Amino acid sequence: MKRSIYFLIMIFMVLLIAAGNLIVQRDRAVLRSGPGSWYDIVIDLPLGTQLTVLDNDIDENDSDQWIKVSACGKTGYISNSIIKKSAPKNNVFQSMAKQKTDLTASKHGVSAGVKGFGERFTKTFKGDPSFLEIAMKYKINPKEYKQFKKDTYKGFNLKSNKKQIKFPIYPKNEYFTFSEEGFGLGVASAIASQGLYKNESMHHYVNYIGTILAEASDMSDIEFKFFILNLDAPNAYACPGGYIFVTKGMIKQCENESELACVLSHEIIHVLYSHGMKELEKRKNNIVADQAFDEMDEELPTADKEVELTEKEMNDEAFSMYETVIQGRLDAYEQEADELGMVLAARAGYSPTSLSSLLSRLSKSSLQSNNQHYRKEIIQKRLNWVNSFLSKKKFPDNLFDKRDRFLKNRI
Repeated sequence: MKRSIYFLIMIFMVLLIAAGNLIVQRDRAVLRSGPGSWYDIVIDLPLGTQLTVLDNDIDENDSDQWIKVSACGKTGYISNSIIKKSAPKNNVFQSMAKQKTDLTASKHGVSAGVKGFGERFTKTFKGDPSFLEIAMKYKINPKEYKQFKKDTYKGFNLKSNKKQIKFPIYPKNEYFTFSEEGFGLGVASAIASQGLYKNESMHHYVNYIGTILAEASDMSDIEFKFFILNLDAPNAYACPGGYIFVTKGMIKQCENESELACVLSHEIIHVLYSHGMKELEKRKNNIVADQAFDEMDEELPTADKEVELTEKEMNDEAFSMYETVIQGRLDAYEQEADELGMVLAARAGYSPTSLSSLLSRLSKSSLQSNNQHYRKEIIQKRLNWVNSFLSKKKFPDNLFDKRDRFLKNRI
């Protein structure tokens, strides 16, 4: 039934595009300077903005995710997800995003809004304030990424591969509100406080791989950013808004690019499916429950009934996140991230069997991760469901591991 509805929506979109006019159907829609989430934002597009189609044949991305349009006197590219009507978000972060603040008043409202909430949550999580500027300013170079992608798929038919490997139609998130992304930025600042690995070329390399994977998900409107932590323990983290970390130790455990791609795709799935910040330790969840709302008391007018309701919802949400962690209801999330992560990696051209090889090697490593799902006692459980999934799922035979390129860039 869902698939039938999806095809009807796609037919309707094709007809609209053919007619030459579209309408923005959701919040946080933007016009970008190029066909990709890594291009600069030209303008914010409010709900109901009329768009004139100029071109929707974008060969660069091997997909129909981007459409060239004119809007408000500007020309640029939109993700096709902004013209699909979807149910409005109904969570605590959406309530925060609607509060009357000056966070979106600047002409650079998108970044100002995210940064405003990011600063608030950075205080809450006692994160590294300097990371906010690093994360907000980082952009991959479109020209260099295009060349990286061209080299990746030389002699490989990406379009055909995507047709063979289907990805679920309805992931949980196609975009984030200001407050959701700001919350993720605040959590990311706490993770970054452990120390970033300062190697610019390796940083770009990881971002190019991650961007290739993110494109394969067809969730084109989320701008993922990837960072390396200067830690020897193998680990990875995913934050709302698309901020993803992998440790230096994890990269060192990998033997080819495909293994690293499987780690990154696992984290991308956590973001797309709103699995939450399960990688955070119990201490950080206590910070959420105990301190986040004191900050709000200081900054927001408690006389406003809507704000009081939002504070209560935030309190309930934080305790819900906390209970999810301590009650151990996370294996289902990890299994979904492993399985869909392998599908995502394969859809991007990488061999999904690499995840099994990496987990097997980690199980024999003397290094101990502070993430329970990379600890030896849990890795065997993950290996079991990964190998079971691989035995049942048929993937193409021509998927690659890019070992040679990985060894040239390896830490």
